[in-house]
Amino acid sequence: ATLRIYDPYFCNGAVARHLAKLGFPLVHNTNEDFYAIVAAGRVPEHDVLLTNPPYSADHPQRLLDFVAHNGRPWLALMPNWICEREYFATATRGARLFYVVPLKRYHYWTPRGRRADVVAGGSKAKTHGHSNASLGVRTSPFVSFWYVGGCPREVRDALRAPEGCRLCQALADLPPAVRDSVSSSHRC
Repeated sequence: ATLRIYDPYFCNGAVARHLAKLGFPLVHNTNEDFYAIVAAGRVPEHDVLLTNPPYSADHPQRLLDFVAHNGRPWLALMPNWICEREYFATATRGARLFYVVPLKRYHYWTPRGRRADVVAGGSKAKTHGHSNASLGVRTSPFVSFWYVGGCPREVRDALRAPEGCRLCQALADLPPAVRDSVSSSHRC
């Protein structure tokens, strides 16, 4: 495949390995400061941005600000509460987004040592399940789904939900279980 994929948030390089196994060898996922790269005007050439950004601090907001002006299709795996933030409405105003929602809640693998609150036995330690020597610690702290934007209309119209997922053309189409898991003050 010749599709150039950009994942600006490096974790441990697993995303590039997984995408290569799926037939997408052209993945830029390097341990570098995404925000410095953007500020310097050195964003790598890419056809699509695909990422699972950190959800802490202002990372989701900065990512949405970037994709709103990037001019390329993008897919971001983010928690359901992102759609309720004011910055989401601002960054996506006028955009034709759609959402790919898994039928079962996603579980994440956090590389060992990445979460100080888990390693130190903090409050999050009990919410993080079993571990695997090569994958890390399994967790499912919240409901998440794929936010997708920047796709040409003909692509968008031709899409079908992947197996195990539901395709939602608007936030109002999200399944109740996805919406209801957000507190009432953060409901989509």
